[in-house]
Amino acid sequence: MEYKKYISLGKDSTGKRIRKWIYGNSATDLTRNINLFVQSYKEKKKPTNLLFCDYASMWLETKSSRQASTKNMYENALRKTEDIDFYALEEITRTDLQHLINKHKAHPTACHQLSMTIKQIFNMAVRDGLLQLNPSEFLELPKKSSQPGRALTAEEKAAIKKIDISEEDRMYILILYFFGLRPQEALALIPLDIDSKNQTLHIKRAIGYDKNDPYIKDTKTYKQRKLPIPDAFLDQLIKYSSTKEKNEFLFSRHGKIFTKTMKSKMWVRIKKKINEQLGGNDKIDMTNGLRPYVFRHNFCTECYYRHLSILKTSELLGNSPQMVMKVYAHLDNDKEPIKRLFDLTL
Repeated sequence: MEYKKYISLGKDSTGKRIRKWIYGNSATDLTRNINLFVQSYKEKKKPTNLLFCDYASMWLETKSSRQASTKNMYENALRKTEDIDFYALEEITRTDLQHLINKHKAHPTACHQLSMTIKQIFNMAVRDGLLQLNPSEFLELPKKSSQPGRALTAEEKAAIKKIDISEEDRMYILILYFFGLRPQEALALIPLDIDSKNQTLHIKRAIGYDKNDPYIKDTKTYKQRKLPIPDAFLDQLIKYSSTKEKNEFLFSRHGKIFTKTMKSKMWVRIKKKINEQLGGNDKIDMTNGLRPYVFRHNFCTECYYRHLSILKTSELLGNSPQMVMKVYAHLDNDKEPIKRLFDLTL
């Protein structure tokens, strides 16, 4: 009777599990052959004194199919690993990694990106049979100070109506205001996305950046959506889009989509004009940290006060219902004292 059993050797580049069958003439013989193979495989598989920096480079090459922005994030994280770069992979301890995190604790977001990156690297090392345990487990990370989202103030809305800016800049903030789009979705719009007959705007794509260079990608949720165009904005949107070629981006230079630098400069121009209208200047910021995503939060807030369901709002925003629920719950809490006041004034 022949005895056999397979050993898992990890996964190949396609994600398929690699199996090695081991045979023996008896149960004892099979166990002995398995132990001999495992020992031989480890000695053959495991390089001597493989440095973290070398293995990290090999790992990064496996991420070539990732979006450029994600790969840039990995590269930025690996620039912060200089303290362990020349350590042998097997010698790195959790304490070494915790010291690395603590060194950058003044930048919580960077710490979270660094932790995620090194965790993936060591996970691959474990799957490759180079390590038995991942030393990056259970690292203590600094808390990220998340700024609560906010809607536009009445003063900001009034200022937006009055500021003197180019038609292109005005169209950008109006699209953000009326549709609650992500900036990368607004910048990827073309005239063919506007269906004037059915009065809808089609959101089909977004832009990403490889450092400064733009490229077209799917929306964040990989879903296309249709948004109703408000009557108050329809004529203005059609008039502006008519100045562009059908496949030309609504926001472009010489037919080419905005670079990251151009996008940033546009927002700086807009914010400066709003700040001046509010009474601020180069030294005094009256906008309370106004940024493009405030328009998105404002749109969500408007949906709430117009009694749109969480599901419908999530469809319009291209967000998960859970994300919308957080905003709605916050607004519910803000209204709670008013509800109680009404109950007391019968």
